[in-house]
Amino acid sequence: MWASLGKDYDTAILQIERKNYGKAIPLLEEVISEVPASLPRIRLYGMRFASYTPHYYLGLAHYRLGNCEEALNSWADEARFKVLSGENAESMASGKADCEARLVQAGKALPASDAGIADNGNMNDAALREVVDAFFNGSYEQVARFDPMTLGDPVSRGQAWIYRAASQYTLYVLGGEADGKSLSDVRSSLANARSSDPDLVIDRNQFSPKFLKLMDQGAIR
Repeated sequence: MWASLGKDYDTAILQIERKNYGKAIPLLEEVISEVPASLPRIRLYGMRFASYTPHYYLGLAHYRLGNCEEALNSWADEARFKVLSGENAESMASGKADCEARLVQAGKALPASDAGIADNGNMNDAALREVVDAFFNGSYEQVARFDPMTLGDPVSRGQAWIYRAASQYTLYVLGGEADGKSLSDVRSSLANARSSDPDLVIDRNQFSPKFLKLMDQGAIR
């Protein structure tokens, strides 16, 4: 599974370099649907390694096509871009400024910026904030090892279990979806999230469709 996604991601970047932006967009949307968070370094396939920042490239493709609203929506979640640096970071900053100026000039509203943190947890809890930041930095192994039971507030525990489950699921996907125990661990974390906070509500935009399907089996909204 991941080998195919890695090749699609690499192909999308190549299409952007060739200015075939319209061909890059569906490839990037597909890989984002499977693994939405950014990663500082990952093996795409074979011995090909690279940083994984599909939202950056999706925004770039839209920007180059003149689709400023779509570009800004792709670039809105600031937490996804902490792994971005160098020319790519400068390119995104320049593109955002240009698109915002164009939309203002056209009298259109700017998309809301999203810090990438769930609104429903107690974000005054420093430990939970560290978990969320680690998740959006692509530190999935760190989040997968975190024990949400160390948090005192049940709402915070529920949110932490969700991020732990999402990290476990991403590692399961990156591992080729062959480890049944890993998937069992995901389901266990989701069950713990529900038991910690029966009224748990999440920001569904932060997670992949397949992970959301697992959550929906347990009726997490």
